[in-house]
This record gives sequence, structure tokens and C-alpha cells, in this order.
Amino acid sequence: MGRALIEVPTPALALRRAQAAAACGVSTEVFDAQIRPFVPAKRLGGVTVYPTAALEQFLADASSIADDLAS
Repeated sequence: MGRALIEVPTPALALRRAQAAAACGVSTEVFDAQIRPFVPAKRLGGVTVYPTAALEQFLADASSIADDLAS
């Protein structure tokens, strides 16, 4: 008998445009207008990706601005 194979999910470090929009919970149109201009994109070959850390930081900053305006 061999060792049991353990499946470990690999977290995404970067997402394509449609994936990034879905991860943020918005349409690609909203992503293009409200998020994409503020998140640095990286080109890998012929593919543009958005680092998940940058998306998380953008959302954290956007939440804190909304909280400040509500106060």
C-alpha cells in the first residue's frame, strides 16, 4: 500500500478579467469602470491578470472610504 494522496487546493495568485470581476461580485462592465483603473494589471505572455492581493487591497480601501463617508 502506498501513501494516501491528499488534495490541497492551490490558491489563485492572479485572476483574469472575468474571474476578477466575479471574485469582486460585480459584472465585467462595473469592474472595467469602477475597479480596473485602480488595480495594477500584469501581462503574462498574451494574458492580462489582476493580482488577488491588489484586488483585496482595493476592496479594503474602498470599504474604508465608504465607512468614512457614512460617519
